[in-house]
Amino acid sequence: MPATWIPIAYAIAMAADGAAGLMLGSLFDRIGLRAMILATLISAAAAPLVFLGGFGFAVLGMACWGIGTGAQDSIMRATVSQLAPQDRRATAFGIFNAVYGVAWFAGSVLLGVLYDLSIVGVVIASTGLQAAALPVPASETF
Repeated sequence: MPATWIPIAYAIAMAADGAAGLMLGSLFDRIGLRAMILATLISAAAAPLVFLGGFGFAVLGMACWGIGTGAQDSIMRATVSQLAPQDRRATAFGIFNAVYGVAWFAGSVLLGVLYDLSIVGVVIASTGLQAAALPVPASETF
């Protein structure tokens, strides 16, 4: 990707983030946790598209990444508030944000190390971690 396209690709990702936050929020209100599953599956496509495809696929991958960040910014937190009892929500959010931050850091370290070793390794690890993060909803959610 030409260097001049990097900020444009990032802008596309952030536009997808904003649009996804609105659409996924509405979808979450209607179908619950299945909206998070959908967003996770879409965002799992980001690494293969960005790292293994050509220019067009990289731009599409950035949009998929933006959808994932939109889900993180909106419905992931809505899920926490839905699952935690009202009198324990502050604690639940504290625990969630602590675990989320540590996991984000660990994943970033892993992907940074793999980036120096193997782009395919980055794709496999990123996609695998996304799959491992798929929420497993209780049967009453379906």
